[in-house]
Amino acid sequence: MSEEKNIHVDSDWKEQVKQEKEKLQQEEENQEQGEQDQNQMPEASFEVLVNLLATQAAYGLGLVPDEKGNPVMNLPVSKLHIDLISVLEEKCGENLSEEEKKHIDETLSQLRMSYVYMTNAQQQGQGEQGEGESNIQTE
Repeated sequence: MSEEKNIHVDSDWKEQVKQEKEKLQQEEENQEQGEQDQNQMPEASFEVLVNLLATQAAYGLGLVPDEKGNPVMNLPVSKLHIDLISVLEEKCGENLSEEEKKHIDETLSQLRMSYVYMTNAQQQGQGEQGEGESNIQTE
């Protein structure tokens, strides 16, 4: 009698390796797409312009920390950027859409309230601590 050797061929491993390779390629493509999305600049628009100026105003108010994570207050710079947004609103006048008008009004309202609050806080802090001493760095 001849003995038949029972050879088991696992052909599924090839398919499994192929699937894993495709999965890794897909993950790499997704990661590259994510990096490209982060480097992509937004489309120029009225909202982007207002947000750009508002971010600078917020930085001057100490609401956006510097690269070390510390708030830096520069109220004159903040006031300039708030005023620039006001000039933009005034000069655009009736040419703004309802959405743009609402966006600029809300932005100005928030920034003006923050400016008044930070100005008062700085004045009170200087009165309590003495001239020139403050917990927030100023430029």
